[in-house]
Amino acid sequence: MLMNEGDRFIAQLYGAFDRAAQGGLTQLTLCVAGQHVRLLIAGEGMSVLLPALAHLVVPEQNDEDNALTICLWDTASTGIHPPPPPWNEAQYGRHGEILGFNTAELRCAFDLGRSALYTWSAAAKLAICWTSDARILPAYERGAPLLPIWHWWLSSRGDALLHAAAVSCDGIGALIVGRGGSGKSTTALACLSAGMDYLGDDYCAVTLGARMHIHSLFCTAKVHRDNLHRLPRLQRTNRLDEEEKIVFDLCTEFAAGLARCCQLSAILVPAFADRNDSSIEPVSPGLALRALAPSTLFQLAASRASDFEHIAYLVKRTPCYRLWLGGAVGSIPDVVRELLRSTTHES
Repeated sequence: MLMNEGDRFIAQLYGAFDRAAQGGLTQLTLCVAGQHVRLLIAGEGMSVLLPALAHLVVPEQNDEDNALTICLWDTASTGIHPPPPPWNEAQYGRHGEILGFNTAELRCAFDLGRSALYTWSAAAKLAICWTSDARILPAYERGAPLLPIWHWWLSSRGDALLHAAAVSCDGIGALIVGRGGSGKSTTALACLSAGMDYLGDDYCAVTLGARMHIHSLFCTAKVHRDNLHRLPRLQRTNRLDEEEKIVFDLCTEFAAGLARCCQLSAILVPAFADRNDSSIEPVSPGLALRALAPSTLFQLAASRASDFEHIAYLVKRTPCYRLWLGGAVGSIPDVVRELLRSTTHES
């Protein structure tokens, strides 16, 4: 069978990765959204992405049991460059997606700001990520790595990568949705500090179906410096990086509260209230859709109509609530826990 231009480039890219791996290879298996994912890291540079994924590591599996293999390398630590791209400057899309190299079976994106290339092939069950120097990857990439790859792979399975936080209680959980600065991280971290389980503060995966489940992707949290005084337990938590927002590694201080999966029972749309106490009230699926869809789809490379359809499916089948965030942070987990326990009794 003749290879098309995209397949040829993936093959050349894998050849470059193979040469980079001659100097040293780290192999790990992750459990992501209930599937085994093989992670291969050539050289030492891209290991900076591992802390955010540490809670997903599981014992090694047989190759045929892996749903996806991801190969990572950087030129700075291996000396190996990727092959010349077969596209030109006019083919770069708004989010770095490469026009003419994005189909249902093949995805390519190049992040000019990070000098990072992401590719995924459905037929080969293979994703490859390269960057010039992993040491200069920004804090948000180290805190939430490989988002384009998770997006493409989950979408191909009929599932969704969402711009959302998530918490749970006794295996029953809620998505917390909204644009940046709406209170997602504050809510998730307040619940974690109060003994509830934490699945993420910025991005989560959801497997869709009659019973939907939330899956954790990253064991990190990003907190604006001005809000740090409201979350005192974070003061003694390991910091991965400090820019405008501080990126925390939750694996040590909060290991017992990190959950990989829970059943989805509610969608919360937070908003700050001009009072101390927090409260919850039902809202329409339309309000939740407006809070979730734009902030998710506008941030992801090569989003498709099917991604919006997945989000619409999700909000139509899940009870949605406005979560009013009072000034007393301690009041937030009380109302979230009470809601989740009430949905447990109803299910």
